[in-house]
Amino acid sequence: MPAERRQPSAAKHRFRGGYHGASLTVDLATTAVLGLSGDAAIAALMRRLRAYDAEHPARYLAVPPDPMHDPALAQPAARFIEVFLAVLRGYGLHGAAAIHATRCLRVIVHGFVSIESSGGFGLAEDPADTYEQLIQMYLASLPRR
Repeated sequence: MPAERRQPSAAKHRFRGGYHGASLTVDLATTAVLGLSGDAAIAALMRRLRAYDAEHPARYLAVPPDPMHDPALAQPAARFIEVFLAVLRGYGLHGAAAIHATRCLRVIVHGFVSIESSGGFGLAEDPADTYEQLIQMYLASLPRR
């Protein structure tokens, strides 16, 4: 049997890892917000995503930056975004406003996790304190009803 048939390609590993990572992320995001709403749900979601990404950096990296446009990942990606949108509806955010708020949240989580996982927080101050400040900054940016 030729080697290429015995061993999955690197692309196939990325696909499997990306799909697995995307599906798990949907489950953990949903679990993080169950029974919560408003600020408590957002904070729990942000904390859980950071923890997951720290626990499973390879899975995190296997999900492409724009999974919505990957036919194999579009379904779990849409379900993941729906978790964010559902929580943001509690702030009266819908449509474009909710998408922008979701992007801002994603930038905070992704940016922080990317810097943290690459060892970019070398100063003595605890990165967990910084992350909590980012959560509070994000919450303060949301409209109050």
